[in-house]
Amino acid sequence: MATGVLLVMAAFSLATLLTDPRFVASAGWDFALYRDAAARWLHGAGFYSPEQLAGPYLNLTGVMYPPPTLLLFLPFTELPTVLWWAVPIGIVAWRVWTLRPSPWTWAGIAACLAWPLTVEMIYNGKPALWIVAALALATRWPWVSVFVLAKASLFPFALVGVRNRSWWLALGTCAVVSALFLPMWPDWIAAVLNARGEFSGPLYSLRDVPALCIPLIAWLGSSRARHRVSVIAT
Repeated sequence: MATGVLLVMAAFSLATLLTDPRFVASAGWDFALYRDAAARWLHGAGFYSPEQLAGPYLNLTGVMYPPPTLLLFLPFTELPTVLWWAVPIGIVAWRVWTLRPSPWTWAGIAACLAWPLTVEMIYNGKPALWIVAALALATRWPWVSVFVLAKASLFPFALVGVRNRSWWLALGTCAVVSALFLPMWPDWIAAVLNARGEFSGPLYSLRDVPALCIPLIAWLGSSRARHRVSVIAT
């Protein structure tokens, strides 16, 4: 019963967005922002706008992800837009389905889906969708949780696989890749420190936590996952 109520709430939140002119205009806003920033970089301009680097600014349309995330955004300057949503959502749905979580966990998953900011994340195409997908994959391959570090303020979730040697190898690989973008790191630091407003600050990423909890709840409630952990422990 609780699961059904929460899913209805999620559907209601989505319906509200789809019927509110203010939100209809923002559909896919974040996806377009980062795709256009990647295209701008391809044409020789900065990934971060001059306004972000000049001094304090109200962060409404600023790029806040670190330079290596260009490797995610660049393909979508050519790929079909629908894949930006279809791939990460498909990954999360696949992992939840294959984990076969216990019935009691579905209420928790539904609550995370009903969280208005989770609905907004999906609706606006926020890059955090891909971080949720990475965490979902980490329930099968723990080293993938390293990619949660694409949003540094969510780093505790990146530690899901820290006890695996493969996680440290992945971290080292990411460090090497990050070094290739060394000239861009000062710009990212400036963009983050100069940001002002509700879309900035170390606590801003708390809005993404319920979405990140979806694959974790499924994993914690999965008898398959518990069996796998017990086998490894013995």
